[in-house]
Amino acid sequence: MPDMPDFIDIADVADATIELEACGPSLRPRWIARAGRKPATRARNPFLQWETMPDVRIHAWRVRDVVLDATTMLLLHGGKIIRQSNYLRSPDELAQTRIDPDRLVQVQSGAPVLICGDAWSTNHYHFFNHTLPAIDNAMARHGSDGIRLAAHWMRPVHAHALHLLGHVPRDTVQLEPGRQYAIADAEFCAFTVGIADFANSRSIQFMHDRLAATVPDDGRHDGRLYVSRLADRHRRAGGEADLIAGLRRRGFTIATPADMTLEDQIKAFRGARLVVGPHGAGMANIAFCRPGTAVYDLMPEHFIDSSILNLAIRADARAWVDAFPSDTTTTDHMRDWRLDVRAVLARVDEIDGRWRWFKKGLLS
Repeated sequence: MPDMPDFIDIADVADATIELEACGPSLRPRWIARAGRKPATRARNPFLQWETMPDVRIHAWRVRDVVLDATTMLLLHGGKIIRQSNYLRSPDELAQTRIDPDRLVQVQSGAPVLICGDAWSTNHYHFFNHTLPAIDNAMARHGSDGIRLAAHWMRPVHAHALHLLGHVPRDTVQLEPGRQYAIADAEFCAFTVGIADFANSRSIQFMHDRLAATVPDDGRHDGRLYVSRLADRHRRAGGEADLIAGLRRRGFTIATPADMTLEDQIKAFRGARLVVGPHGAGMANIAFCRPGTAVYDLMPEHFIDSSILNLAIRADARAWVDAFPSDTTTTDHMRDWRLDVRAVLARVDEIDGRWRWFKKGLLS
């Protein structure tokens, strides 16, 4: 076991602590299917008793004389790791993180520098639920000229999201993996480390609603959408091509969000009455869905994660989750898996039928 470095709490060294949001009491999902009518499969919904985390408080802190490690996105003060910046780092990574003068870049800035992303900020889910809320909130408080961003390379679709929200960042500190950055005046926001991933953050949903409002709305709510992972290189779902064929026969539109403009993503998800997809970043777009949309999240039992379900709760959607048996009991978000195509199609038919009853007001 490697020796652990010293940690320090950010509140102990911050010049100022700002509470950005109190997320309030817990909420339970509104289910669109019934556990008692499962298709002939061992698939199960692992979240029947799940609820959002209650009373989560989200803060930003103003801190002086810190060093940011751009590879791990760990923040150090006085040689100690700021505990709140530790997001999913392994013990080995923590033990090896030290200030290295040979890799250190001095950041000169006349404005506070916002640490606005995690190490996976190019991921669509991470950007829209960690990075963008941090930037949006900081820009609202400081103005575009009152804050400077410290960020990794930003995908064009993500830079466009900033533009649609009306944000034009001043000169950005472009982070390079392998480098460390000495920052005299920094702001660190808890949004960037996923503090709200399992809480009912109204501010994040309001941000998504504002973003959706920038795209003309045709008022439709009748589409059926499948979010494909066929092009992904990890956590691929065996049988997905056969599932897509079955969904096409049912009139589904097949979407690959990475190939779509942000406007088209917003339109597709906002116009859908039913969204189906393997658990992954593309499903983050359900934040743009209308209230009452049905969301069906498919996942392997070796990667049980409620983040997409939480987005459905925020968007006031009705949801269902099926987790399919794995050949491992080890949590692994990269491992491929196999879904039960017949069972998924049966569940889709059940959900679609129940959605029609909800629409007619015959089910509550």
